[in-house]
Amino acid sequence: MNYKITQSGCHRWLGRISSSGYGEVRMLGQYVGAHRLSYLLNKGALGPEEMVLHSCDNRKCINPDHLFKGDAKANAEDMVRKKRNKPGPAILPGEDHSTAKLAENQVKTIKRSKAKGTDLAAMYGVSVSTISKIRNGHLWKHL
Repeated sequence: MNYKITQSGCHRWLGRISSSGYGEVRMLGQYVGAHRLSYLLNKGALGPEEMVLHSCDNRKCINPDHLFKGDAKANAEDMVRKKRNKPGPAILPGEDHSTAKLAENQVKTIKRSKAKGTDLAAMYGVSVSTISKIRNGHLWKHL
């Protein structure tokens, strides 16, 4: 599988990401959640009503140790217990954030680089605004 182990122990999926922030894998002509595939390969089959939940709340995580089986009710209870039922995404730092496009080592390189923001944006597949916010300390503040 295509992933990177983060400081939190998450196995961050590096492949395709769905519009809802989950890793995806194309199998037999359709996309399946990378976390579901990881669960299947490491822990076993899922019933038609069963979901794969994340103890880490990182939608890109495929670490089988962070995945557990549940249903819609268990998922809703987990969301309320962890106070994720408020509007907006759960905010995780750095590359564990569900919308992160960069890894920590890339951000550190961007911060040290003397290259033009436009060149860095093209190199890393992000906007010039993102490069500027990283350099000015508005994004990735913890680094």
